[in-house]
Amino acid sequence: MTTRAEYYVGIDTHKFSHTVSVINYDTDKILTFSFENTPEHFESALGRILEVTENEPLIFGLEDVKSFGFMFSEFLDARDYTVHHVNPALADYLRRSSPNYKKSDDYDAYCVARVLKDSHKELPLFKHKEEQELFSNIRLLTNLRNMLSNQKSINYRVLHQQLEKVYPGYEKYFCNLQTKSAQAFYKQFPSPRHLDGYTTDQLVQEIKQYTRIFRATTADKILTSIKANITAHRSIYIEESIVTLIETIQRTSEEITSIESKLDVLIHETGLKLQTIPNINTATAGRLISEIGDINRFKNEKQLAKFCGIAPVSLGSGGKDRDFVSKTGNRKLRSTFYFLAVGMISTDIHSNAKQPQFRTFYEKKLKEGKSKSQALVCIMRQLVRIVFIMMRDKTEWRPLESNN
Repeated sequence: MTTRAEYYVGIDTHKFSHTVSVINYDTDKILTFSFENTPEHFESALGRILEVTENEPLIFGLEDVKSFGFMFSEFLDARDYTVHHVNPALADYLRRSSPNYKKSDDYDAYCVARVLKDSHKELPLFKHKEEQELFSNIRLLTNLRNMLSNQKSINYRVLHQQLEKVYPGYEKYFCNLQTKSAQAFYKQFPSPRHLDGYTTDQLVQEIKQYTRIFRATTADKILTSIKANITAHRSIYIEESIVTLIETIQRTSEEITSIESKLDVLIHETGLKLQTIPNINTATAGRLISEIGDINRFKNEKQLAKFCGIAPVSLGSGGKDRDFVSKTGNRKLRSTFYFLAVGMISTDIHSNAKQPQFRTFYEKKLKEGKSKSQALVCIMRQLVRIVFIMMRDKTEWRPLESNN
């Protein structure tokens, strides 16, 4: 028989300090205080809690157990205390349901304690195991890769702006700046003045030192274009910025490749095979794993769909009920499943479906009267189901069984 907890400790976590609220089974406030979020203050904070609980059974609940609250959660777990993760949205809902709305660290901690007392059987436990540490490392590398990828996109936008000043109409001969030939050319010739005296053959030989793919027709287009261009900027600062941007992009690309190699190793250690799903690469698999975490915290696929904000929300009044698309949930996961769904229903240049099962299912929903966006949500829901099963059972993608 499980011993009933007599005290519930809610903790509102922050970067530099945590606020504690201890309540009893009757939800009476017993103690409220704050302490610094440093290991040397953890023992004294626990001591203050134990003084008022008098060795009675107690459980802890923290709004965050992965970032600011990780160290204290690990401290409590090492001493065999039960530690739950209290979703901040649950505490916020309780706070907003009060007729007298108020917001403070003390009251936030009290709300966490109240949610812990009412719902601790449904709240996920903190587990500091190798698997949890593995998810944490995947989340770290995924976030780092996303940050570098965003910075790389910004650099490309700035590079486009600067190239338009010195090479007007440069898209005619280099429509894609991500190619080795384009980057080699602009790094070597950041403005037309560096091409003075070059012939077509000389330009081809110069660029082929860096990449084998550079045609004489492209070189001829470039030389012809700059002869007709008499309005291009000739600023040395623009030239230096172009070279710097290209070098930064190349360096960032190398860092992203290195991170993806490390991600591949970590994803392999989880035993998950999400990369066998069409259109899912290392970056996408890392994003799914880092945001979903331990799949065992979801009882079924419906819970995962709600977590992603993909499950429909039913609103009713006066005997009339209607289903609406959810506006809540994890936006990163929703966005990931959206782009996966778009890829699943796409066609090739010959209008042949890349994934016939999903395309057929999508067209079936359209014939049933659903809009394109509603039909796409149905595809997203199917993908959630597939990802849930694959993560739960650690199986590979089975296209013939996916929609059965």
